[in-house]
Amino acid sequence: QREIERRKGCHSSGGTIFSAKIFCGDCGQMYGPKVWHSNDPAHRKVIWQCNSKFKGKRCQTPHLTEDDIKGAFVIALNRLLSIRVEVTDNLREIQATLTDTTAQEDEVTRLTGELDVVTELLQQMIDQNARTAQDQSDYQRRYNELASRYQETDVALQAARSALSQAQSRNRQIADFIAEVESLPGAVTEFSADYWGHLVEKVTIGRKKEMTFTFSCGVEIRV
Repeated sequence: QREIERRKGCHSSGGTIFSAKIFCGDCGQMYGPKVWHSNDPAHRKVIWQCNSKFKGKRCQTPHLTEDDIKGAFVIALNRLLSIRVEVTDNLREIQATLTDTTAQEDEVTRLTGELDVVTELLQQMIDQNARTAQDQSDYQRRYNELASRYQETDVALQAARSALSQAQSRNRQIADFIAEVESLPGAVTEFSADYWGHLVEKVTIGRKKEMTFTFSCGVEIRV
């Protein structure tokens, strides 16, 4: 789903499957497409280069053609396939750890309960203040203390929910990656947009045109 949304964004801004996935090894900025000889159909050529290449200190990473990217991806994918058993075994060990989210779930439950208690105390305090006359300075002090406790608990709860969501998301991502890699043939001979979209997180370009493919499982392969 993340990849689908990413592609929608790329296409809506005139991008391609390579958009937002290729990065400069010098400055960290994304590569973007540039058209050479746009007014000459016979010599028109699309190349990819760092979007900041001619800004500031001027990056020294080279431009690439789409054929360069596709060819390097096929090589990187075949190297991944040559060690797929080792990779998937390691990922399953990581997955076993991520699957156990008991601690994160317990923390979410605990903080949710605490937030409910503080909310109830705040409401009771407000209601009591509305019904009976009280020292307002003392009321404000106690109210501020509870409000501060509420805010701190809410922040902690959001962080706990985020940690749980990230663990669950990473678990699904690993499961999808394992299934995808295990379904591939022993070797690939040509570029596939589907393989690229499903498996590649990013590609980092070096000054000598070397490309480091970071797959969605975290494995890096340099070509």
